[in-house]
This record gives sequence, structure tokens and C-alpha cells, in this order.
Amino acid sequence: MLGDRWERATQEFQAWLSKMTHLVVNYADVQTCIAGELKAWTIVTWTGDMATTWQAGLSPDQIQLHQKTLALAVASRVASMRTFGAVLRGAGLLAHTAVLATTPAGAIVALPAVWKFFNLVRDEMTAH
Repeated sequence: MLGDRWERATQEFQAWLSKMTHLVVNYADVQTCIAGELKAWTIVTWTGDMATTWQAGLSPDQIQLHQKTLALAVASRVASMRTFGAVLRGAGLLAHTAVLATTPAGAIVALPAVWKFFNLVRDEMTAH
């Protein structure tokens, strides 16, 4: 039972880490499609440079939709990066405990446990 939970927590953490790795290339890469057709595409780099390509003839509502989607994506990236930082800090703290300090890979071993703990705290906070 514990092995299954550990495996699930490890898989969830790895999936999330894969998403975070994608952020290394570009801070945000947002495409707005309407009825399956690309209407706008914005890439935001880590240095803050931004480039947007618009389809000609977009309505103000379509432009506003892309801008709102971009704002939401950037806010999501900020929250994800804060979460990642908190998980890393938690793993570092756990690595200093007496049990984990006996192995050089203590912080790496602790990451899935911290991730599971973070999810438990988040779920608890959003439930209330």
C-alpha cells in the first residue's frame, strides 16, 4: 500500500517536473485558437521579451480573449515557479534531518515526499 502511494506521488511529481522543464525554454508560449484556427500566438522569454503574431482582421473580442489568456498563463507560471521553489526548499529541509543526512541523495529522495505533502496542504487549504 505504501509502495503504491509512493509510486503515485513519484509519478505525479515527475509529470509536474516535466511541465516545469518546458518552462525552461520559454516563460510562456500561448496560442489562442478559435474553431480550430490559430488566431494569435505569443511567446514570452525569460528576459521579458515578448513577441505576438496576430491573424489579420481579428475582432476586439478576439484580441481581448488572447490578452486574457496570456495574462492567465503568466499568472499560472508565477504560481508554478513559487510552488517549485517551495518544494525544493522543503526537500532541502528534509535532507538535513538525521535520517536523510546519512545518504548523499537525501534531497532527491525527499522530493516526492515533499511534493505529496505540498499537495496535501494545498488540497486542505482549497477545501476550506
